Amino acid sequence: LPAVGSSLNVFGLWCSDPRRLRLVSLPALTAWMIYSVLVGSVWSLAVNAASVSSILFALIRDAKAKKSL
Repeated sequence: LPAVGSSLNVFGLWCSDPRRLRLVSLPALTAWMIYSVLVGSVWSLAVNAASVSSILFALIRDAKAKKSL
């Protein structure tokens, strides 16, 4: 799981499109969240959950903004 999360993060760093970066980050963060549960790291799980929430909020915000144009 760490290898999957890290690989997706590296791929995300090459994305110049913010939406694509967010979409790549979601599965990476999901892999890290599963790993955090397996190793019992509550703080890492909390930080990753906050990141996922932030990304989802941004995706919804951008979709609404695009729709209103």
